[in-house]
Amino acid sequence: MRKNSVESHQFEIENQLAEISRIAVMLDAFAVYWRWTEKFKHDVNLAVEEVVSNIIMYAYTDTLEHHIKLNFEQDETRLQITIRDDGKHYDWLQNNKKVDVNVPVEEREIGGLGIHLLKNIMDEVNYRREENLNVVTLIKKI
Repeated sequence: MRKNSVESHQFEIENQLAEISRIAVMLDAFAVYWRWTEKFKHDVNLAVEEVVSNIIMYAYTDTLEHHIKLNFEQDETRLQITIRDDGKHYDWLQNNKKVDVNVPVEEREIGGLGIHLLKNIMDEVNYRREENLNVVTLIKKI
């Protein structure tokens, strides 16, 4: 990568859980191309999988085919991932539910763990609604 350059790659999947395996393959290729460490790749894969699986499972009220768009931009200092979907409006980052990771899984309330995880492995996690699309932005410093 040239100094002060930004490289960008776009990817689109359908709203099917089987599509998540395509994301892992794509991230493996990005990891080689951008020379990510294994930990960096693991964190990015986990974060993207968490967001996309939640979109697929909860954003749509119909059984129609929808497309989820992912954009990856990287420069010398950070990776920015932008995920767009046309599902129902829901700012899941507003879920301020406190997650006690010390409580056994079977005793925990459902919900909130994925957001807790995202906020701990990414440097920034943002949500906005733009032109009838949900837009999630994940940023991880390199």
